[in-house]
Amino acid sequence: MEFTRLWPVALCGVFCAVTAAFAEDIPTSNEAINLIGGSSSSLEEAADVDAVGDTEEHPVYKLKPEPFVDESALMVTLDQLLEMALASNFGIQQQHYSVERGHYTVDKTYYAFDPQVGASLSYTHNHPSGSTNSTTGVTIRENVAANISYSVPTEYGDAFQLKYSLGRTAVDPFFEGDSTASYSGGVSLSYSRPLAQGAGRYYNLIPRYIASNNLQLSYNRLDDNIRQLKKNVMDTFFNAVAAREAIQVREKSLDVSLKQLERTVERYKVGLAIRAELLQAENSVLSQRSQLLDAQQNYDSLRDSLAVLISQGREIEITVDSQGALLDLGAQLPDDLWNLVATNSYDLKNLNTQLANLRLQRDQQSHQLKPDLNLGVNYNRSGSDANFGTALTDNDDSSLGLTINWTNTPGNRADRADLAQTELDLASLDLAIQDAELQLKTALRGLQRDLDTKYRQVKLAESNLEVVQETHNVQVERNEVGLATTLDVIEAQENVLTAELALLSAKVAYQQAYREILLLAGLI
Repeated sequence: MEFTRLWPVALCGVFCAVTAAFAEDIPTSNEAINLIGGSSSSLEEAADVDAVGDTEEHPVYKLKPEPFVDESALMVTLDQLLEMALASNFGIQQQHYSVERGHYTVDKTYYAFDPQVGASLSYTHNHPSGSTNSTTGVTIRENVAANISYSVPTEYGDAFQLKYSLGRTAVDPFFEGDSTASYSGGVSLSYSRPLAQGAGRYYNLIPRYIASNNLQLSYNRLDDNIRQLKKNVMDTFFNAVAAREAIQVREKSLDVSLKQLERTVERYKVGLAIRAELLQAENSVLSQRSQLLDAQQNYDSLRDSLAVLISQGREIEITVDSQGALLDLGAQLPDDLWNLVATNSYDLKNLNTQLANLRLQRDQQSHQLKPDLNLGVNYNRSGSDANFGTALTDNDDSSLGLTINWTNTPGNRADRADLAQTELDLASLDLAIQDAELQLKTALRGLQRDLDTKYRQVKLAESNLEVVQETHNVQVERNEVGLATTLDVIEAQENVLTAELALLSAKVAYQQAYREILLLAGLI
């Protein structure tokens, strides 16, 4: 009972003793406090004011964010970034070249049926050796022959050839007699057609079908690369938006820390705060400053990433309404989402193109099992005369020829082995397509679940931010009446900052998950 009466007196004595002990640490106007902020080389005018004294200033107040945006940077919006990326991205330009190469490959399959023109000219001088006599001597012959041909292959495998020839033969006796000359001319029309192996329009167009399939696949790859580029630009753009908002949050938190430090200094000067609280407040300011610099560096890195995506060497700066930049939560996805995924998946298109080309290759190999059977028809007219004009026009001699050629390899074992390998490749490719479809379905389900999780995380982050903000307000009010320490306020402020950044990160993560689904469905 007696102790109960005396405890207020004892408590007052202890408070007076502690106050006197801490009062010894309070510097006068001529003394300096060795603060963390005073030793920072980045403080403006820190050499002039490095203590709490007559000026009632503190070096930490001089901390200001440096400009982190180049004034000469290119100001761009998201639409401009997308447009510049599609026009200038190096990868997209390379894919355009690949598409153009595919066009030439298809054109070459048409050029295979271009007509062919040929011409030849020959000269022969025949001077036989041997003994001579006074009557005939040795006969010298000179022959000149010219040929012109024109052939046309067709898509069915048959071919036409028109040939015209003209020759001159001169005979010159070595001793006696006059030189004589004769002319010969002729025209021939020939036709050839495969009857078994290689016959038919479909077989001869198989290279064209394969080239066309590959060309279409190159277009599909270009579309897929464009969609991927758009997604990368949007992801980086919105990450940059979030990073810029994070800078604003850090700046606001730094301002709050500076005000808290100012209040702590005032409390310290009148003896209501201890030195540890002052150091805690200053450490909070410097910590916020360091995190602000990190946020600025992160933002600059994202701007550089955007410059790489649009293949620009110049620095860029984004212009956007940050409040309306993020997607609305709970955005609706199409009802036929799986059909869109299956239709627009580049992996499936690639596998299906391989399947189609492999079937065409199988048809080629099946043709090779047939015998090589060819039909040839030839019609000739020719004539010769000592007169050039008569030999040129009068071709009285005519002939008609018919040939059938047959060639085959007994058993065709090599061709049959190639065909068997192709059949196995087709079966394996069919399994690969089924596996790809299963992987796409699994990926789509995973992305949908992830999107739902990201949505819930955003809602939880919003609720958490409301709670920590209310807690911070309570701690500030308690600190004003002496019921909470500066450390309590700093911790509450850190919790608010963490909650704000967590909410921002949750919104960005939700956006990215939503765009992953759009990319998979080919909707970007």
